[in-house]
This record gives sequence, C-alpha cells and structure tokens, in this order.
Amino acid sequence: MKIRQYTVLFIAIVLLNGCTQKKEVNDTTKKEYTIFGMFNKMIFNENWPVFQEASKQTGVTLKSKISQNAVDEQEAFNLMVASGDLPDIIRNGFPQKLNTLGTDGGLIPLQDLIDEHAPNIKKFWEDRPDLKRVVTTYDGNIYQVPYYPPIKVGAVHILRKDWLDKLGLPVPKTMEEFYNTLVAFKTQDPNGNGLADEIPWFQRSSDLNNTLKLLLNLFQISYMWNITEDYGVVFELNRLEFKDAIRELSKWYKEGLIDPEIFTRDFATTRDYMFGNNLGGYTFDWASTAYYVDSLKDTIPGFNLLVFLPPAINDKKIVPFARNVYAGGWGISSTAKDPIGIIKYFDYWFSEEGRRLWNFGIEGDQYTMVDGEPIFTDKVLKAASPLNELYKVGAQWEMGIFQDYDYEKQISHPLIKEGYKLYIDEDVVQSSIGFAALQHAPEIIKEYSMIQVNLESYTAEMIQKWIMGASDIDKDWDSFIKRLDEIGLQRAIEINEDGFRRYIKS
Repeated sequence: MKIRQYTVLFIAIVLLNGCTQKKEVNDTTKKEYTIFGMFNKMIFNENWPVFQEASKQTGVTLKSKISQNAVDEQEAFNLMVASGDLPDIIRNGFPQKLNTLGTDGGLIPLQDLIDEHAPNIKKFWEDRPDLKRVVTTYDGNIYQVPYYPPIKVGAVHILRKDWLDKLGLPVPKTMEEFYNTLVAFKTQDPNGNGLADEIPWFQRSSDLNNTLKLLLNLFQISYMWNITEDYGVVFELNRLEFKDAIRELSKWYKEGLIDPEIFTRDFATTRDYMFGNNLGGYTFDWASTAYYVDSLKDTIPGFNLLVFLPPAINDKKIVPFARNVYAGGWGISSTAKDPIGIIKYFDYWFSEEGRRLWNFGIEGDQYTMVDGEPIFTDKVLKAASPLNELYKVGAQWEMGIFQDYDYEKQISHPLIKEGYKLYIDEDVVQSSIGFAALQHAPEIIKEYSMIQVNLESYTAEMIQKWIMGASDIDKDWDSFIKRLDEIGLQRAIEINEDGFRRYIKS
C-alpha cells in the first residue's frame, strides 16, 4: 500500500486482539528500567497516573534519567550519548537520531525480539507492512518502536470568519483572492478600533526552519526537500516557483500583510497575543487553534474562525506536507540488562488496554466506557485545553505507540472536525515519504548531515533577507544557485535519490 494512501484507512485498522488482563502483578515479578525521554519540553515523569497504571498491569516502573533542568531535547540527547552513560530505554522525537544511534551501536536491533516476545507489535506490522518498512534501516535492522499518527491531515488554513463577514468578503479560493483578503484585513479596520493595527498573517512557530516551512507552504512549496512516491526527490529551493514565492512574500511583508515579527515571536504566546488582542486574521495551524472560538466569545463579541482549502495556484489546491508517517519513538540501549522484559513492556502499549490507557487516560477520571467505547469525561472535554488535561496524567506523551484518531475526534472542536473532513474529502494533503524512510550507511548519513546543515543555514539566512527586504532575490539568484552547488547540493540530491531507489525496492 502506498504511503500516500495513509489516511482514514488507519482509523479503521486493527484495534488488535492482544489484551492485557487487569490484575496486580506479584512483587517478585516487578522490574525497573531507566528512561531518557522528553516531549514538548515535558520530561518523563514516573508519577504520571497513566504510567502508574501501566506499572500495575505490567510490573514495570520507569525511572527518568535526564536532568530536570533540561529544556532542549536534542541538546540533552547529544550530551547523554557523548557521556556514554546510556539508560535502558531511549526516546527521541527525531527518528533518524535513533537510527543513527542504532547503527553506531548505542541501540540494539529489535526485530528478533519483536518476533519472539512482542505479539501485538508483530501483528500490527503484519497488518501494516508499509509502516514496518519505513523503520527498517540500511543494515536491515529495526532500532526503534515509533509513534504512528492516525491520519495525514495536521495543520490547516484558518481565517477570521467574523472579519470576512464584517467586510463582506467571500472565502478566498485563489491566491489573488487570498491576497485581496489580507489587504482588506490590513486597510479596512475589521477589528473596529480605528487603528491600522491588524496583522493579516501571523504564524506560531517553534523555530526558524519551521517558520520558513509554514510561509512557503501557502505557495505549495516544501522547505527544503519534497520526497513522494509520485515525484521522487525534489529540492524545492532552486526552482523558479520558489523564486516567485519569495518575490511575493517580500512584497506582502513590505505592505504589512505579514507579521513584522514573524521570525522572532514566542511560540507559546503568539496565538494568545494575536487572537486575544483581536489582531490576527489568518494563520496555518493545528487543531487547538479552534478553541479560541469558545474561549474568546465573551471578550471579543462575534469572534469566529473558519477552516478553508488552500488557495489555488494554477487550479491546484495542495498542502505540500502532511503529518510525519511516523515520529518520535523509543529503543533499547546496548547497555540494557533485560531487553526481553523491555520489549514486552513496549508490546503492552500496542495491546488494546495499553493503547486505550495512553490515548484516553484513566478510566473513571479522563474517560468512561460507553457501549464498549472510551468516551472522554467533562473533565477533559470542558477543560480550557483538553490536550493539556491529558498531558497532565501522561496520556499522549509521545513514545512508541500508534495513536487512536477517535481521541482526537472527541477533543477536536467541531470547526476542526469539519475542516479535517474537508481536507480528506478534497484530498489536498500531499503525502511525503519523509527523510527517515530513506536509509543510508552510517558514513553516508554523516556526509549528508554536514551538507544539509550548511544548506539549511545558508538558505534560511537568504530567505529572511529577501522577505524582510534586506536583499533582492532577482539580483542574488545566480549567486544563490552557485552557492548551493558549492555547499554540495548535487551530492545531497544523489544521496537522497539513492535512498529513494532503495526505499522503492524494499
């Protein structure tokens, strides 16, 4: 099955038959393993109720082995690896980090352990061989059990509906109409305070590369690579379409249509500032954005949002990136004394009971069973942020598991449910294979990483200059292309194409 078919099929896939009976584990069989893990700045906490409950069912307790002062997962990960003091279980949000650690000898291969001791994971991969395929490395080994999201739709295009209505504007369907909408938001005072303080386009982003990715997304361009089964490997930033997009973004920035602080806004407070002060008009963001419709209804009369399809370019409507086919997972370190016990613990989370515990929390507190299905309680559904309410107990803390889309449907605002359905029905989200699926020998990974870091640094610097008007892409274009080649772009393309051919044949 092709990766681009990875949508609603996942929703209907196996709930798996491996069940774990609810019972206390005898003290003599209890085990303790150490873990390195951080997700969204949340360091693993053994006192989370979800993991306390898992301990009752499995006899396994996890002890965090990461500084409580750590704020950056990758920095902490690098320090841990450099020290050589590895915990039993290692979690990371970047699959390639785990694969590299595995091929370097820091993690053990898991495929034989899974075949012999993890029936739930084995059954899952038998039903979805494509999802086993993407985690099988160059050397034929599997070093991690990953987190699998249920559908490919993630972030969506969101507009202030009340501003559209006030100005008598239609929902934009083309890039020209979208531009005219941004201009109207800037010049026609939709927030009604008599000031030109509206920020038509704002973007919440955790880092510079992600900001560039989100800006270029509107113009149906990936930053930096696009790899699909339909088109193969494409480097997007030496194409004329990219040049046209940057020219347009520079124009929009100069006209005040794009947040002047888009490259420096704080990730945690951007939406609160823009929506709470009635300033922001458009963003490309995730499901949680929709909850502002409820939280601001009393402070901003009429506040409303809508999800709309990406503006058409040459009659094409595309979101050029999807959720990752798989994301951060966990593996077993080469220093672990009990790999069989750990893989059995991993397998618990792929059982029906383990999966329900991780997705929905504690029965009777976060959810109750209704007609055989877990249904969230008001404690979750009426929380200011349902997802944060789940995080408090350890649910949805990203690790090796496959997510249940029903959890997301239940906590999603109706606006997002309708938006996701629209995006799925219209099939606008392009399916990218993702770099983690392109496997290479360790020495090739190191060579590629050096080139990629330099490409990212140079292109990010130039794109910022062009958008903010410090330089001109038309004047710089020839030297830009030359510099990309000097950095090693052609070699990077060769490496990715080699990995893509290997992926297709696997």
